[in-house]
Amino acid sequence: MKELIIFGITPFSKLVEETIRHDKKNRVAAFCVNEAFLPEKKELNNIPIVSFEKLNQLYGKDNFEILITVGYKNMNENRRKIFSLCDDKQYSIASYIHSSVRYDQVNLGRGNIILQDCILHRNTEIGEGNIFVDNTTIGHETTIGNFNFFAGMATGGLVSIGSFCFLGMKSLICQECSVGDYTLLGAGTILSKDSEPHTVIMPAANRTLKMNTDAMNTLLI
Repeated sequence: MKELIIFGITPFSKLVEETIRHDKKNRVAAFCVNEAFLPEKKELNNIPIVSFEKLNQLYGKDNFEILITVGYKNMNENRRKIFSLCDDKQYSIASYIHSSVRYDQVNLGRGNIILQDCILHRNTEIGEGNIFVDNTTIGHETTIGNFNFFAGMATGGLVSIGSFCFLGMKSLICQECSVGDYTLLGAGTILSKDSEPHTVIMPAANRTLKMNTDAMNTLLI
């Protein structure tokens, strides 16, 4: 079995390691970040923090896979950049699915993280680099793009979700709706019609705003 290395040292990275450990799915060998961001204390959860640039030297590229826990900042673009760095170095990108997740006939791409008690209904297509936080439910025959963040929400069936979206806690996407790229859906919002790309939708009367990625990022801080 290959060593598992987590890219990232944020509180979410820490949570993912703890979840994996208690789920008894694998043992994380190390956390890693780019050399320029190595902290003074090179340990997290009693696990070493190492330089991304030295992974091949430390482990050999065929002996490990990387689980990318970079969050939703910059509308998930930061996570895409790390994917590209790993692909450039021909590193294997891991996925993690918690043992409590219920799913059947789901087509999953690389590098997805699916945490506790999520439900993925039948005939769902999911791309790369998506993060599903606890208690997210995805309806049947839903299509999901790449590098989205699902913060404990739900969809109806036959939904289409693009890429680089943030879908807030307890938000709901109704049956057969289409969600454009770079959509930010606020917590508690009910989306009952299609959203255009680069749209922010808030729960107060489902107020809709057009924003670029930089403006969206200020709402996620």
